[in-house]
Amino acid sequence: MKIFQLLNFLLLIQVLSAQAQWTNRYPKVQDHGGHIYLEGFELPILTSGPMDPAPAPDNDRIAFAAKGWLWMLDLNTMAAKRITSSPGMD
Repeated sequence: MKIFQLLNFLLLIQVLSAQAQWTNRYPKVQDHGGHIYLEGFELPILTSGPMDPAPAPDNDRIAFAAKGWLWMLDLNTMAAKRITSSPGMD
């Protein structure tokens, strides 16, 4: 009798666990093999230093991103000036 109760209990656990499977409610993103959360995929990257430098056509200045803002570095004076003014990240 105890074996019968144990088998019923195990069967019940198996049925309940099969119903508790996670379903994907996010769309599949192309070029990604695995599942990703879009909320975290396109957030800006915070770094401790400058990144993504882009030289100006006159080669006297370099634009770059740092600390969530855009900056312009004058190569003659080596002074950087923030060129964005929004309160959020750019």
